[in-house]
Amino acid sequence: MHNQATSDVAPVDHASARATRSAQITSEERLRQGRADTEGKGSPWAEWFARAATRVSEALGSALAFVVALLVILIWAITGPVFGFSDTWQLVINTGTTIITFLMVFVIQNTQNRDAKATQVKLDELIRAVGDARNEFIGLEDQDEAELEREKQEVEAERDDVEHVHEKVEDEPAEVEQEHEDVEAAHQQVEEEERDVEHAHDAVEQDR
Repeated sequence: MHNQATSDVAPVDHASARATRSAQITSEERLRQGRADTEGKGSPWAEWFARAATRVSEALGSALAFVVALLVILIWAITGPVFGFSDTWQLVINTGTTIITFLMVFVIQNTQNRDAKATQVKLDELIRAVGDARNEFIGLEDQDEAELEREKQEVEAERDDVEHVHEKVEDEPAEVEQEHEDVEAAHQQVEEEERDVEHAHDAVEQDR
């Protein structure tokens, strides 16, 4: 009987393991296929610009770049009297800063876009991996403002419900303590009434 029960359970466990392994393999194949498709669609120019934007952002965000820019400004200010603070002298710094600022807008935007996408991918993976997380939050950044506002209101409503339950749980010990005190007071009152009855009984016995 025991051997028969064991033989009945074993195929179910193996079938579950095979199904889990098959799902993992399918997920990995889809991931590899998606990466292959993405790599195939990427252009060399986009890859070069992404690498260049990253390097430029890292270089211009360093302390050395700030010192160099400060030196350029100081040199430009010192040469002001030499050129008589002419329009050409002012035009040089204005044109240079405008061009650099204009180009840096695209460089910074590119790096921020890639950082934001990478962050969203990591968050989506966390949502997918956590069992209690809701998968409808995956790709929420692509929804319109009305959808985002609706999801925000739902999450805030759930948070308020959780806080309400938490407050109720915190209030329960105080209520239990109050009930305990009421029971103790009632018990003391009963004891006093019993003593009064005993005193009355003794008085009646003495009168007899």
